Amino acid sequence: MNKIKIVPPDDIDIEEFIKSIGFVSSDIQSVEMKEDGIEIEISDNSCAVEMRKRLVEIMKKYTIPNKIRETYYEKYFNDKKFYDINSLENEVLFFDNGQIGFGEKGKFLFDFLDSEFSEIAYELGAVEKIYPVLLPLDDYSMTGYVRKTPQYAIFCSTVNESLKDLEQTDAAMHDKKVKEIIKEPRFALSPSACFHTYIEYKDKTLKDNTIVTFRQNVFRNEGRLNYNEIGRLCDYHVREIVMIGSNEFILESRNKIMQKSKDLMSKLQLIGDISLASDSFVVPKMQMYRKIQHIDKSKYEMHLNISPDKSISTASYNLHGKAFTDPFNISVENCEDTVTACVGFGLQRWVLAFLLQHGLNEESWPEEVKSEYFTNKK
Repeated sequence: MNKIKIVPPDDIDIEEFIKSIGFVSSDIQSVEMKEDGIEIEISDNSCAVEMRKRLVEIMKKYTIPNKIRETYYEKYFNDKKFYDINSLENEVLFFDNGQIGFGEKGKFLFDFLDSEFSEIAYELGAVEKIYPVLLPLDDYSMTGYVRKTPQYAIFCSTVNESLKDLEQTDAAMHDKKVKEIIKEPRFALSPSACFHTYIEYKDKTLKDNTIVTFRQNVFRNEGRLNYNEIGRLCDYHVREIVMIGSNEFILESRNKIMQKSKDLMSKLQLIGDISLASDSFVVPKMQMYRKIQHIDKSKYEMHLNISPDKSISTASYNLHGKAFTDPFNISVENCEDTVTACVGFGLQRWVLAFLLQHGLNEESWPEEVKSEYFTNKK
């Protein structure tokens, strides 16, 4: 293996650049941040000089945006104790490629937290929905999401309607030749929870401002080299709240949910913050959208600490404008401009943050969580 060393200038957003490196070439085998720069291991058949030149050119696209810094809420304790991820053995079950499961306590917290988020939605008058996971490619394209974040796409296909190919399926899997026997995909696994809401209301005029909520399984290809980061998942669940209506209604609803999120953090004695944020755009030419999101204040995120100096995003509060109502032709009666917003609570990440802050000993959990846990065990 060959190694490349890159020293980023001070104006480079190193975290965003590192996320993108694995997508540059399949010849890149590992990426590690060192004190003196980024060390990148590449395969022997790759030209180190050309690869380094390519990476340096790409890195220039990842300059730190002129962020509008705004914190909606923050809570920290200097003497807060954190638990090591290895101490959660048997309660956090690790599978390959950014997939996790939970044992008995983790499962309780998963359901408990989902009920808390659902209650926030119900208090705003939300209607509960159930949606499928498979996303038709035509609708996926209409969202504009795949153009901005194509790295997340995970396509689904079936074996050709041929007895010959069906009989060869097992051998094709064994020989890594599955592409030779499958159809062109018609569906993808949904990378964002809210998309099926827009499909449901496509070409419809709603009688009034509308809020729906649901628990959705979503899937994202985060990159083969990024799954060593705690909370970086390719398969996870979101409690989603989608709002459709006037600008005034959307803003008021998002603000109420952010306030209720703040109250929930306090009740559960969790430390972290809710602050202005931007999405991660791996494709270099899409970096401009991070600056736009900050200017428009269209995205806030909740970050819960998993160690004294590390946090993970556990919720996002997003304004879409007419990004979905225009292509899907959705409107509300007597509303001049119908817009949308969504809030997503990442359930697995919430459980991880809770356990890393409070540990597995239920006796040390916040009183309401502890009481509910023992009530369920009776």
